[in-house]
Amino acid sequence: MCVKRHSVVIVGAGLAGLTAGRDLSEAGHDILILEKARGPGGRTCTRRGNSNARLDHGCQFISSASRQPGSDVAAWRRSKLMVPWNAKQSPGSPTPEFAGDHWAVGTPTMSVVAKQLARGLNLLTQWQVDSIERSGTGWCLTEKDGLRSYESDLVILAAPAPQVLSLLGENTFCERERLHHASYHPVWSLLLEGPDIPALPFDFYGSQTEPIQWLIAQHARPDRAPDRAWVGLASYAWSLEHLEESHAVVVDELLASANRLAGVKLSGTGKVHRWRYGVVSNPVGIPVLVDTDQQLLACGDWCLGQTVEHAVQSGHEAARAAMRVLSCDD
Repeated sequence: MCVKRHSVVIVGAGLAGLTAGRDLSEAGHDILILEKARGPGGRTCTRRGNSNARLDHGCQFISSASRQPGSDVAAWRRSKLMVPWNAKQSPGSPTPEFAGDHWAVGTPTMSVVAKQLARGLNLLTQWQVDSIERSGTGWCLTEKDGLRSYESDLVILAAPAPQVLSLLGENTFCERERLHHASYHPVWSLLLEGPDIPALPFDFYGSQTEPIQWLIAQHARPDRAPDRAWVGLASYAWSLEHLEESHAVVVDELLASANRLAGVKLSGTGKVHRWRYGVVSNPVGIPVLVDTDQQLLACGDWCLGQTVEHAVQSGHEAARAAMRVLSCDD
């Protein structure tokens, strides 16, 4: 049984969903955002370590593909949500794509941007949508355990394209075929922390041959606690090859790779996180998918490209499209 009706329900509190929610809320619409994780941010989230360490185990920097002064990314820079980090790069390390001369990082953590966007919004976390079904002139979204549901006039699915397809089920969606065109590189992340980790001369180690492509010092980032912590991001090829491997095996192999990259044994507590939909490899090529008749939209970075800015642009366009659809319905 649906408990309350909203004008718009957004599934997913990554940067696309949060941006759409912020724009719609500021325009006076009654919105609700449902997020299955413990907090907002998606791949810009930050994990707390056992000490004072904070580990950005997904996105390591925020780039601006457009470089336009009026962009959201430029505004985050001006407001000091993001600051430049001149990471000391080990000799011979390849520079990450889109990184630029200085890494733009959230301060004190990468999750700060998502938290700022989410401030004041009607957001429910740890709320996993199991199904969406037509309900009269709108939609009913039901939680995984079936105990709670919400109704809405319009739904925005702001999740990775394969998850959007899963949520759609048998529902009609005129842009369904486009969803099949979006694809991703998976990424395994190694999270390493502990007081016994030795001091290293560089903040960033990169490789084109190791399982770990990038190894990044978290404690060296601006406004971070000095507790030593590292995040290693595995290469796309290695991550795909080991996509369904057990966490224990992945920890052992990535830790061995980190030791080789650093040239010393990085003793400490190692954990891994699998980003099944880590980086967009093939975007759809349009900013938002819209089915006006069904009052159903889908958005995300996968619409436009790989960067945070692509996700934000898609979120803005989703909000504009939603307002057009709702105005036609009035």
